[in-house]
Amino acid sequence: MDLTELHKAKLNFTRHPWELARAKVVMHILKNVSIEKDTWIIDVGCGDAFFLRQLCRKYPENYFLGVDVEFTDEVLKKLSSDLPSNVVLTDSLQNINLNGKKVSVVLLMDVIEHVPDDFKLIKDIQSAIEKSQHDSYHLLITVPAFQYLFSHHDVFLKHFRRYNLSMLKNLCIRLNYQLIQKGYFFFCLFVARNIIKFLENARLVAPQTEGVSAFKGGRWISGLYQSVLWWDYIFFSMLSKFGMDFPGLSAYILCRKPSS
Repeated sequence: MDLTELHKAKLNFTRHPWELARAKVVMHILKNVSIEKDTWIIDVGCGDAFFLRQLCRKYPENYFLGVDVEFTDEVLKKLSSDLPSNVVLTDSLQNINLNGKKVSVVLLMDVIEHVPDDFKLIKDIQSAIEKSQHDSYHLLITVPAFQYLFSHHDVFLKHFRRYNLSMLKNLCIRLNYQLIQKGYFFFCLFVARNIIKFLENARLVAPQTEGVSAFKGGRWISGLYQSVLWWDYIFFSMLSKFGMDFPGLSAYILCRKPSS
């Protein structure tokens, strides 16, 4: 969860099913990456470190770095208090210290839409890593999809833009990274968002201005929504293998930064 939203969440909040389902999707995509033991997995824009904790359980023999510019000393102290010793949190790319170990993967999960210059952000990450090592690593990016769906909700979340796969591919080309795979996910949310957008434009419903911290469903409802989103991803990923590509409310790209 984004730290700006974490402050608005209740003490015993139920995590949004979209965030839980996205975590499963990212874990599934990471199966296409050979993650060596004793290497770093870096999560830029890690928020409350929810996904870092999942990564720790999946890859216990790796090291993890969570970077978020919204970290305060108080938040860092609170989050670090119950994290394993192989997890490091920092508020700046300049503080990256890899201790001579390689990087396997860099994650940018719904991050680059928050900055004016996405290319510069990724190059800054690359420069920070190259202070310690020049080996290749994978980059996995997820983003909100389709600019025509930009709404009050995006303004509330401080998004500069939404993306399509062509934009992500062009970003990969500009970076001179090798494209591994790309796609959309969460078709059902894409349909729902189009309906909501139509109703908002017709002024039949009020614009949405809340984030994932506003989810009010219980764990049972959350689990149901999460299952629907997960099987949505599995079903349309399977169709994509047969050349039948469908849109989704989110997009991703997995690429490889070559050795330098």
